[in-house]
Amino acid sequence: MTSTTESSCTTETVKGTHRFQICQFSYGNVGDNDYIRSGTFRVGGFDWFIVYCPDANCIDGEEYISVYLELMSKYAEASALVDLRLINQVSGEPCTICAENNVPNQL
Repeated sequence: MTSTTESSCTTETVKGTHRFQICQFSYGNVGDNDYIRSGTFRVGGFDWFIVYCPDANCIDGEEYISVYLELMSKYAEASALVDLRLINQVSGEPCTICAENNVPNQL
């Protein structure tokens, strides 16, 4: 007895841009392990937000920041190709700080 099965999956690729501007920031007004979160925005039918942690864990005495994209849509699964950039306030030029393909956490 022979059994034949078949399946397919079609993915949709969409692009979106969200500009998250943090005004009048200073380390004095954000405590240890605190974060600043963007407003929720929608791309590809999913709700997302950006999280900026100015006081990320230190490694070997070096100071780091942490910036990431988080999926807010409940019970959703989505993949995202992320390109996060900081803008130099003097020159106005962007500097890529993260460009990678991650699967966001499911909420």
